[in-house]
Amino acid sequence: MLEGDPIASADLIETLYLPLTSYALKKHHRFGVDRDRAADLALNVLVSLIERPEQFQDGRGNLFGYLCMALDGDAINWGRDLRNREQIFSMHAVEVQEIGGNTYEVDPGIKMDAMGILERNFDEIVSDPSDEAVLSLILQDERDYSVYAKALQLNDLSVNAQTAEIKRRKDRIEKRLKRLKGK
Repeated sequence: MLEGDPIASADLIETLYLPLTSYALKKHHRFGVDRDRAADLALNVLVSLIERPEQFQDGRGNLFGYLCMALDGDAINWGRDLRNREQIFSMHAVEVQEIGGNTYEVDPGIKMDAMGILERNFDEIVSDPSDEAVLSLILQDERDYSVYAKALQLNDLSVNAQTAEIKRRKDRIEKRLKRLKGK
């Protein structure tokens, strides 16, 4: 390629594309790399080499090993970027001590792409200042009902009435988030 051979890059891709795709899939599948992502990673590494052939130093190892190392780095960066973009959070329940010693708790297994949903759909999630207060507390992973009661100015209500109102408002936000997650 350094000598300007016009078909060298085509030969390189034809020879190494499938082995690199297979390598990426085998090595990184448990980290979420599927067949399409493996093909993208392989092609990106090959294109990078074609654009900057001087990056590979022949005396330091073989070409396939160099490309696999570059692909590993790209796969790690892709996984890190994916985690950073998703910003997954858990919505936890407000735990409230009720009469009889029972505790109210919502299943904490609800996961969503909060930051993306918020950026795109804030006005659909939040319809008034109390919704914004509830959403803020959810994002802070607040579990103490008295904090919700104070933020929503519910201190004049009984504990059972506070619990019901907090649950109603949290459920409303939660339903909006679930609905918007599918968009």
